Amino acid sequence: MRAQEFLIEYRQAYFQYLKSWFPDWPDYVIRDWLYSTGKGLDQAEFESWAQGVHEEYPIEAWRLERLPITLDIFTPKTQEQLRKREGGSKNPNQVPRDAERHATQAAMLQKQGISGEPIIVIKTNQGYDLVEGWHRTIQNLQAHPKGYTGPAWVGYL
Repeated sequence: MRAQEFLIEYRQAYFQYLKSWFPDWPDYVIRDWLYSTGKGLDQAEFESWAQGVHEEYPIEAWRLERLPITLDIFTPKTQEQLRKREGGSKNPNQVPRDAERHATQAAMLQKQGISGEPIIVIKTNQGYDLVEGWHRTIQNLQAHPKGYTGPAWVGYL
């Protein structure tokens, strides 16, 4: 077996393992959020992490929606994190390649408009908790401070 075939098989096996833990979650959510977050964990760490995700986000349903997005739709925790990033000029959480990722999103936004790639949010009683799509959201809010409409996978508790 060639290295490329092995990697594809390995990634697919890991995706299927994730799917077994999150069987009712959309493939997009698993690939875009959980895949990168959970990879590299050993078995015990993975199981603890996956159980923690289920406890923190007991999702009853997922829907792909066109969501009107303004800063105030988000939970206070998400709003604070978005503000701390100051439009992408600050990186308080030491996100790898942060400046590069912001530059990429800003250039794509200028060239193509609002991305068709969904962000991932969880609807809570305090608002939407942003879990994936931070760079897109920050750049979109920079360009459209009064808000915009964009695609989002919304998890409902």
